[in-house]
Amino acid sequence: MAELAFGTDGLRGRVGSQLTPDLALQVGYWTGLVLPPQGPVLIGMDSRSSGPMLAAALTAGLTAAGREVWNLGLCPTPAVPGAIRSHGGAGGLMVSASHNPPHDNGIKVFGASGAKLSRDQQERIEQGLAGGAAADGFCGNGRVHDRADLLVGYRQSL
Repeated sequence: MAELAFGTDGLRGRVGSQLTPDLALQVGYWTGLVLPPQGPVLIGMDSRSSGPMLAAALTAGLTAAGREVWNLGLCPTPAVPGAIRSHGGAGGLMVSASHNPPHDNGIKVFGASGAKLSRDQQERIEQGLAGGAAADGFCGNGRVHDRADLLVGYRQSL
């Protein structure tokens, strides 16, 4: 497993070497276990070419953790925490590396309040990624719903 830790604004790295599909799947899985059990987990992405692959891997991990996933699709980062707050989400993830080079990407993780995860939650995900936390393995069959319709509320709020 690539060694990647939460920085100031989530996880970031070069796609394919630091930020791999396997790592994204594990991030999704451990995030699904760390977030509160009630409510969907929302995912958005920016227009980087690696975004769909990373979002799909995160979704696979979340559904393996038994989570319901609402896929917002292409959207700006603030739309994810806004939709979490507006629709009672358990949390969310945004696939974006902001101003970093195109060959990089990142994963920002938000809690139920729409804010960044607490340091404790980040550490629990990092422990899972490093193999230092126990999980019961396969947790259930989560569901995925395309919910680009939720972006209407974000646009109206602007």
